[in-house]
Amino acid sequence: MDEGFKTAGELARLWGVSEKTARVRLKDMKPEIESRGGRLVSKKGQGFLIQTEDKGRFERWLEELKAGEGGGIPDTPADRVEYLLAMLLNREDYIKFDDICEFLYISRSTLSGEMRQVEERLGKFHIELERKPAYGVRIRGQEFDIRRCLMENRKRVEDRYTRQERKRDIKNQDMARFLLERMRAENLRFSEMSFESILEYIHVAAGRMERGRVILEMPEVPCDLGQEERRLAAGIMEKIRKERGVPAEEAEIRFLGIFLAGKGIHGSGKTNFVISERVDRMVMDMLESVYEAFHMEFRDNLNLRMMLNQHLVSLDIRMRYGIEADNPLLTGIWQKYLLAYSVAVQGSGALKKYYGREIPEEEVGFLAFLFALALEERENRIEKKNVLLVCASGRASSQMLLYQLKKEFGGYLDQVFVCNVYELEDFDLAGVDYIFATVPIYRDVPVPVIEIHDFLEYGDLLAARRTLENGDRQFLLEFYRREFFFSRVKGETREEVIEEICHKIRDCYPLPEGFAASVLEREELGATDYGNLVAIPHPARVMVERNIVAAAILDKPVKWFRNQVQLVVLVALTNSMEEKVQKFYEITSRVLLSPEKVGEIIGSRRYETLLKVFFEAE
Repeated sequence: MDEGFKTAGELARLWGVSEKTARVRLKDMKPEIESRGGRLVSKKGQGFLIQTEDKGRFERWLEELKAGEGGGIPDTPADRVEYLLAMLLNREDYIKFDDICEFLYISRSTLSGEMRQVEERLGKFHIELERKPAYGVRIRGQEFDIRRCLMENRKRVEDRYTRQERKRDIKNQDMARFLLERMRAENLRFSEMSFESILEYIHVAAGRMERGRVILEMPEVPCDLGQEERRLAAGIMEKIRKERGVPAEEAEIRFLGIFLAGKGIHGSGKTNFVISERVDRMVMDMLESVYEAFHMEFRDNLNLRMMLNQHLVSLDIRMRYGIEADNPLLTGIWQKYLLAYSVAVQGSGALKKYYGREIPEEEVGFLAFLFALALEERENRIEKKNVLLVCASGRASSQMLLYQLKKEFGGYLDQVFVCNVYELEDFDLAGVDYIFATVPIYRDVPVPVIEIHDFLEYGDLLAARRTLENGDRQFLLEFYRREFFFSRVKGETREEVIEEICHKIRDCYPLPEGFAASVLEREELGATDYGNLVAIPHPARVMVERNIVAAAILDKPVKWFRNQVQLVVLVALTNSMEEKVQKFYEITSRVLLSPEKVGEIIGSRRYETLLKVFFEAE
């Protein structure tokens, strides 16, 4: 840079490459240098020189490079894929495979394999890899799609930064302060991750616009793009125009507005917030699909319907324009809300016909939160219990225990009866849910018995509270039945395993025609393998007249969808709205969360161990 000419040979020795590769590299760099305020000068017999014509812009670019991806030749397959993506996304002309191979010190076969990965990544953004004999390869795609792909590429490369470092960097940006001020003025809200994503888009867009990569073709503006997003986008583009000297094209403003709308939290203070008939129809299709698969009646739940409508306004924009959802809690959602997540996967399957493609996991995770809220509303209605207190002691001590029970558990108790062990013989237990006894009970009784001391101790309180909150675990025997426990399943693929389990169930219960096909149909909607060697498949619709839960241990792990699986819990239920069904899912997810508990079940391959693990789960 204004430090004298250097020959191709000198640069080749400096970079550790051949002269030919050095010349190719300089040719690649020329458009980038000239778009950033510099000029690459070459003179025969003298070599090459970079002159700065816009010093401020050129130095800003150098700072970005220093803080960015770092230098050096990538030497791992993963690093090379990211490098190749960045190289192709940032150039317009062709480049030959031989030149790439020489620069990266790799064989043509290695490059071909890694280019297949590059092509797959590009395809996610509707970008094609164009090949031309004697010229090489280059990309072809829409500018908005190229920017989205660049953002993903930068996000992967930036793994070298910690979250805290990135946050500090963002807070120091002038654009971040400007964005915050304008957001408040327009009464718009974004999550922290969405805020970072918007800043990243602005950064990428501004850099591309400086290099002449401008969006000129107008998008189809969604009817739900509000004036708030439109004004915010126009203000951002005007700031870029003033600072970087690039025109603020109307198409650029529209696409930025769409990006903002896709990242926003809708229904939170915006004026004229409109839910279209199309979005409401999508919501009703989701709820119909959920009812068909689980017999869960949410179609008349106005609160859930409105929450889904509000969420689908931004989801619809993201799906139509390929904008990534920011969901940092995805990995833990299924673990805490297994039933809600399964419902969300089913519901999201109804959206495929609108978009012609799978709904991303991040979006399904957000839907699961909304279904979890609807389920929680039902579960929070505490069903009070009737308790019989059986004592051997006198009336005074019985009354003291009765007082303690009511004081500690009044919110869980309806009626509390008191009798002694002799009166128990003739006591009508028809309306009693639990017996709390200070003495051993030797006769058979049809309700659970919790033994306590004459004066409630800490252990008694814990046991009693656990029983009243979680209920008696005996109901699990209605789900996990011995005849549906299969300790040896030989299938070696997901399809073989499902077919084999269904065949084994038929030996004990007449499954309807097409049951296995329905389970496989449901598998196409989304993954049912949740890690921990566990999968929980189920049919796409209610097909049985009694609850069927088959627990199957495979002879060896099988690749399911994303993960290896060795414990399969195939679930077919009649009515998922029943309280005991929701408790079944709650306890099941708690057990299957634990690698230790799953390992104990697989290692034992015994029905008794399965019950022990589920009955003892906290």
